[in-house]
Amino acid sequence: MSFGGNAERNLMRKERSTRSMEDIARTILPLPEKCAEQLKAAAIKRSDFAGFYNQKMMSEHQRYVRDCEAHFIR
Repeated sequence: MSFGGNAERNLMRKERSTRSMEDIARTILPLPEKCAEQLKAAAIKRSDFAGFYNQKMMSEHQRYVRDCEAHFIR
């Protein structure tokens, strides 16, 4: 499958779909330890949504996300 156009840009598209933003940033330039800690602290966690949504809804959403990832990220 080809996206056409710029090969480097296409590679970055693939990189974004298979790697975390932290990994990509680390590839581009060395990530200072303090910055890495801040990225981890800022990451969205399932527990951030506890109390807003019931467990059943969260599990259904997680299953939906896994299905989408399986379909779009190959």
